[in-house]
Amino acid sequence: RKVHIEAAESCDYLFQHRFQQLDQLGFDWNTPPWDVRCQELATFKELNRHCDVPVNHPGGLGIWVINQRFNVRDMPKERTTVLDALEFIWNHNRKDRKDDAWNLQFEALTEYKRENGHCNVPTTRANATKLGKWVGKQREEYKKWEKKKQSQLSQYRIDKLNGAGFQWSLTRKSVSWEQRFEALKRFKEVHGHCVVPSGHVDFDSWPSYQRSEYKNWKEGKKSKLTKEKIDKLIEIGFLS
Repeated sequence: RKVHIEAAESCDYLFQHRFQQLDQLGFDWNTPPWDVRCQELATFKELNRHCDVPVNHPGGLGIWVINQRFNVRDMPKERTTVLDALEFIWNHNRKDRKDDAWNLQFEALTEYKRENGHCNVPTTRANATKLGKWVGKQREEYKKWEKKKQSQLSQYRIDKLNGAGFQWSLTRKSVSWEQRFEALKRFKEVHGHCVVPSGHVDFDSWPSYQRSEYKNWKEGKKSKLTKEKIDKLIEIGFLS
């Protein structure tokens, strides 16, 4: 520290003022090892239940936290892993601290799941409701969060969505056969038949794929449909 003070005294007023500001923030000129700072962060979290250290926290831990966010792209993998384990807030955005609107949509999502058995709200432009647009937004924000870019998602929000059974990516493999079948049964309850329109947001190409696999099964060809699945589809009138 003595070296920095002497350097400051030999500089102009602007530099002296900056050194004084850093001193007032509790900046530690003798930088502790990374592992020591990380342990300080772990202790802070144990006491406060979060890693959002104020910038003016005594000892300079808040400044160290800011530096970790700034240097994340060049940080060794083992260090990001350690910080992730502490639920470190990489994408700090004070504008997104108001959770009321988010929680309101989350409650709407849980209600949708109670009624439909899943969280896959239609998100296509033609059919998207306010909730559908919100669901699509969560998937977009999650991609940013995974890449440690600025995101409106926090670990708290991700945990809540995971707890509700939210699917971050919808592909044919990500939605199980049983989920599609349950959706088909609900479709029949509502419409009185199993003739699902092509490209339906809840099914995509699943109905035509089942019929194609059923044809293969009847012809003795390799099929991904089992006898049990075929019987279920026949029972509700989807296959004959």
